Amino acid sequence: MKQVLILLLVISSLACRQAQQHTNTVTYVLSEKQLSSLRNQYLYLMNEDKQVVIDSQLVNDAKLIFQYALHLDSPAIFCSIRYVDSTNAYKRPIGFLNTKTPNAVFSFFYVDQRPTVFQPNTPTDEFPSWVSGSKVNDADFSMAQLYYSKDAIKQVALLKKNIQTIKSYPNSISLLKQLFYIKGDFNAAEATTMLEAFNHTVQKHPIGERIRQYYLTGKPDDTL
Repeated sequence: MKQVLILLLVISSLACRQAQQHTNTVTYVLSEKQLSSLRNQYLYLMNEDKQVVIDSQLVNDAKLIFQYALHLDSPAIFCSIRYVDSTNAYKRPIGFLNTKTPNAVFSFFYVDQRPTVFQPNTPTDEFPSWVSGSKVNDADFSMAQLYYSKDAIKQVALLKKNIQTIKSYPNSISLLKQLFYIKGDFNAAEATTMLEAFNHTVQKHPIGERIRQYYLTGKPDDTL
């Protein structure tokens, strides 16, 4: 009887996790130029942090829909869409545009529970543009940055500026990564103040925990 109860609990737990895990989509509509050069090739949705392929689609038409599964309490996934560069035998990121920074071509983005859509604004566009997706990307598209200084007076002003930047983009994992790399230039109290400016989901991100552990242990931790 005890073994049956344990089995039922395991099955129930697995069912709950599956119910909380949703299949989400990334829609990428190729420009005419891209379609002509990439037809009959595969495009790959990549998890950049883990360097693994999440999904792949054969280019038969301009519109491609990639799928990925994400648990409700999981952090956003850092992604790219890549194609095989036959010259260098390398999966090269494919570009996209964003209206916030019209002179930049982006290659990387975060995905979460929101559908992500890329689509050309006109038939002659070289690259499609970002239409919708995760708010985690807002800081990246605005080229938001955190700063530090060896000058104590300037550092006080930059700390205030950093806090305001984080409050403007509280969902940003990119800013959290920046804080990770410059944490050695701030004391524990200053870093904690910046961490607390992020929303609770980002604060609980593994990178946030590594920043806290850096001050608790004093051990070097410089690589993501």
